[in-house]
Amino acid sequence: CYKYQQRWDEAIDNYRHTLGVDNSNEYSYQALAFLGLGESLMAIQDYQEAIEILENITSRYYGVLDPDYPRHPNQLDTEERNIHAISDDAQLNIAECYEMLGELRKAMNAYAKISRFYPYSAKAQLAEEKLKEFQDAE
Repeated sequence: CYKYQQRWDEAIDNYRHTLGVDNSNEYSYQALAFLGLGESLMAIQDYQEAIEILENITSRYYGVLDPDYPRHPNQLDTEERNIHAISDDAQLNIAECYEMLGELRKAMNAYAKISRFYPYSAKAQLAEEKLKEFQDAE
């Protein structure tokens, strides 16, 4: 996969192509393609477009994906907490994008959504830590 080779332009083109294919069934790889595209855009520091792409996951797929939706092993929360919610990854990435753009209020809101909408995700603890950092800095 181009993404893991850090060949960002090819990865972005490949994900865009995947998104252009008919993905009408619930087991399509469209959500994974949105996640990969968003992460690739983050890697080239195109944070604004990454946010737009990642919001497709949080708005379209929250609570909709099958529990057995395919997921790369390094994206699982832990072996014990095998949560198959790509939406929590997307929400964390959105928060990080806002943080990198210097939009700290939006970053805080995005981190807060992780705790609120994905309380059983391992990312919820990370989000709480980030929120505490922001509050301590104020």
